[in-house]
Amino acid sequence: MSEDRSAVGWDDQPTDEIDLGMSNADGNIDEGFAEALRQARVFGHHAGWDFCGRVWWDGSRFVEDVYRYRRLVATHRANTLPELMALVNDSWGWE
Repeated sequence: MSEDRSAVGWDDQPTDEIDLGMSNADGNIDEGFAEALRQARVFGHHAGWDFCGRVWWDGSRFVEDVYRYRRLVATHRANTLPELMALVNDSWGWE
């Protein structure tokens, strides 16, 4: 579900992209993705059939902004990447 982004502020989000992520094509979370997110202010992607997610670490949890047709439609948070992937996929599809 969407949340008020004014509390987070776009300046708080990482701007450097890494070449690690999650994919619904094979249900894979790249090895080292969680550690890379925790160690630096970077983001990776979650690729789904009907959405694209931008994933980062906010200092206490993993965060994913879900986009459809380049529009932010939801933000999800979880303690682990597998939990985050399940939350997002339950809402936006496992394909």
